[in-house]
Amino acid sequence: MNTFQWLVGIVVMLVITPLKAEFPVKWDVDGGVRYRFSSESQEEKSLLGADFKVNRNNRWVDEWTLEGEGLKELTDGKETAQRGEVSLRYGRSFIKEFYGFGRIQADHDKFEGISHREDYTGGVGYWLVDERDARLVVEGGLGWQEKSFVGSGVQDDAIGFLKADGSFKAGRTEVGAGVEYTPSLERNDWRTKAEAYLLYRLTDHLYAEVTAQDRYRNVSAGRRNTTNVMIGFRYKL
Repeated sequence: MNTFQWLVGIVVMLVITPLKAEFPVKWDVDGGVRYRFSSESQEEKSLLGADFKVNRNNRWVDEWTLEGEGLKELTDGKETAQRGEVSLRYGRSFIKEFYGFGRIQADHDKFEGISHREDYTGGVGYWLVDERDARLVVEGGLGWQEKSFVGSGVQDDAIGFLKADGSFKAGRTEVGAGVEYTPSLERNDWRTKAEAYLLYRLTDHLYAEVTAQDRYRNVSAGRRNTTNVMIGFRYKL
């Protein structure tokens, strides 16, 4: 399978759909840093995370999103976790709230034994709620995954993709949550990613943040499940 040609085909299909813009184009750019320190069972653990997101949204027409994140954990000064990921996504509406999308995601997880993994996915989604202070979206699709292991070994799989994501704002406070499920369609190999957050606006651009993340992989060279609760700051342009 030529994944590049497959992805180009999806993007072309979306782009040729004629739509009329009803709202102005909106840009959102933000980045955050998070930290956690704990001392228990005679072990000292520190966890540092960072992320960014750039979003261009022409509501009910099309949307581009570039985002990435990284995380590093030290236990008694020794590295015990290291991962990073970046993704580029394009979505285009068919009829207002109903849209199609294509996404490329690359990630690395040293202690899971993943040198690098690329997911090429495409599918459809629907905005159940799309208001100024509340949003809820669901989407699903199919794709292809190319995974290289630390040391040696490569694995290619057809995959599925399901996602739900939502947020709500009230005054200075914003809460949100999202979950992703990515199963292999060829073997018993799947992973989930869930995240919840609370933001409190300190200034026009600076926010205090509390996040909880959970990742599960039913096949892993390292820990199958990792859960982290971290505090930090986020800056929105």
